[in-house]
Amino acid sequence: MKKTITTLTAAMMLGALIPAQAGDGVEVDFLGTNNTLVRVKGEGKYVLLPVQEANDDARVNIVVDGKLDKTINVRLAKNKVDYMVPFDLTPYKGKNVVMDIITNQNRGSVREAKDDACWKAITVTDSFDTTNREKYRPAYHHTPLWGWMNDPNGMFYKDGVWHLCYQHNPYGSKWQNLSWGHSTSTDLVNWEHHGDVLEPNGFGMVFSGSSAVDRTGSAGYGKDAVVGMYTSADVTQQQSLVVSKDNGDHPVDRGTRPEHVLGRRAQPVGSGAGTCSRARDAVLHLARHEDMDTPERVRQGRGLPGRCVGMSGPVQASG
Repeated sequence: MKKTITTLTAAMMLGALIPAQAGDGVEVDFLGTNNTLVRVKGEGKYVLLPVQEANDDARVNIVVDGKLDKTINVRLAKNKVDYMVPFDLTPYKGKNVVMDIITNQNRGSVREAKDDACWKAITVTDSFDTTNREKYRPAYHHTPLWGWMNDPNGMFYKDGVWHLCYQHNPYGSKWQNLSWGHSTSTDLVNWEHHGDVLEPNGFGMVFSGSSAVDRTGSAGYGKDAVVGMYTSADVTQQQSLVVSKDNGDHPVDRGTRPEHVLGRRAQPVGSGAGTCSRARDAVLHLARHEDMDTPERVRQGRGLPGRCVGMSGPVQASG
C-alpha cells in the first residue's frame, strides 16, 4: 500500500506541472485549475500583463529569490485582451522572479485553464508604449501615463517645482492596488511622471494623506526634508509616516504608529484625522499616545494660514 501511494502521489505531482505556450521571456506552469506559476526567464524592463475589464481580479504574488516581495491584483484576460499593463522588473535585476497567480476562474480541469487568453500574451519587454491615443483624454489636465487615477494627495512646492502625488492603480482602470503616483511640473500644465513612490505594504493600501516641506528641520528628519502622513487601509485604518530627502522620489517609510493630529483619535475604516487653519500663525501638534484619551505631544510645527494637513475623512478648521 505504501508503495502504491508513493507512486500515485508522484504521478499526481508530475501531472500538475503542465507547461503552457507562453509569450516571450516567460515560462508558464499550471499547478491546478486556479493556480499558475509564471517564471520570468528573459531580460527586459517590464513584464506586460494582459487585462480584460469584465474579468475578476487575479491575485498575483511576486516571489523574488523564493521570498514574497509584494502582492498585486490584476484582471487577467480570460477570453480576450483589452489592454496591457506593465510590471516593472528593474528593482529585481539579477534576481529570480516568479509570479504565483491565483485566479477565480471556475475551470473543470488544468487543461481547460490553459486556454485563458492571458497566458499566451504575457511577455517580457524593454519598452511600454504610452502614446496618447484616447480621443477624450484631457489635453493639459494631469493624467497618469496608464492606469486608474483618483484624488490628489501629498502635494508640495519646493525649489520652483510643483509636486503632485495621486491615488493610482497601475494595474488596471478600476479601483484597486491603491498607490501614490508622483508627477512634477514647473508650470502646472506640462507634467513629468516619476512612477509610484508609495505602494501597498503589510499595513494595507495607500489612502489619502498630505505632505509638507520641513524648512527648519523641526520634525527631527533634517532641514528641507519632505514629511508625509497618509492612511494605511486594510481591515482597519492606521496613520503612517514617510520621509524623503530627495524631493519625494524615494520616501522612507517610518511605519504606522498610534499617532494623531490635534488630539483626534485613531479611527476605524471610514474616517480619519486632519486639520485646516485660517489663523495667521497656525500650530500643528503631532502626538503619540499609549492611551487614546491621554495623548502626549511629541512634535510641534508651524504652518501658513489656509494650509491643510489631513489624513482621510473629514477635516476640521481651527483659529
